[in-house]
Amino acid sequence: MITIKGTMNPTIIKTNSGNYAVSGSNWKSVPEGTELKDIKWIDTIPKIKKSKLMNWKVKNYTVTFNSNFYSCTCLGYTYRRKCKHIDEISKSFRPK
Repeated sequence: MITIKGTMNPTIIKTNSGNYAVSGSNWKSVPEGTELKDIKWIDTIPKIKKSKLMNWKVKNYTVTFNSNFYSCTCLGYTYRRKCKHIDEISKSFRPK
């Protein structure tokens, strides 16, 4: 079993200079006749934690926090990218 690390599914490439197992930018020389079933791929794609989407109802508007920023359904946020609804929610998380 031939092991190759990379961020993409591996493939076998045959060139004039030899045969290679390729995964992303990683090339590994392999013997003639090697097939994909002979290769063990180790995925090196970083695992990203997805945060839960949070919503709050403030009067008739919904404030949403998506791991990086707040958004609101009011016109103030639509035009200015800030509003009193977001201020109200974000202040509630600050220590007093």
